[in-house]
Amino acid sequence: MLSESSFSDRAITEEFYTALFDRFYNSFLPSIQVLLNQCTYGVAPDRSGVRTLFLIAANPQIATDLKDRIEILVDRIAEVMPGIGKAAICFLPADKAANAQSHGNCNVPPSKFMMGQVFRVSQQSEASEL
Repeated sequence: MLSESSFSDRAITEEFYTALFDRFYNSFLPSIQVLLNQCTYGVAPDRSGVRTLFLIAANPQIATDLKDRIEILVDRIAEVMPGIGKAAICFLPADKAANAQSHGNCNVPPSKFMMGQVFRVSQQSEASEL
């Protein structure tokens, strides 16, 4: 059971990240906002503790469109989100029903894993693929 203080801490954390993501989103031109609006955001440390911003796209095309704009995204992450050392552009593969429809009911097993690419965010705003 969560204590009242841990619930309060969670609410504060959620408010902080909501404000941070809103600031990040609002710092872009509408053409990129359209893409970001179709994403889910998250922050998590990697195994060595580097904070990673996850942009989880609704589909592979949006992920590709974001990747095509990685320099702009990384520059803005470095500017607006100090402390974020990596950015990951990801998408979730289609579920079984959608997968069967798109493959003509073939017995192609759907992937159970999120697909993505990770980029380093540096102070010099250089995006380098990991």
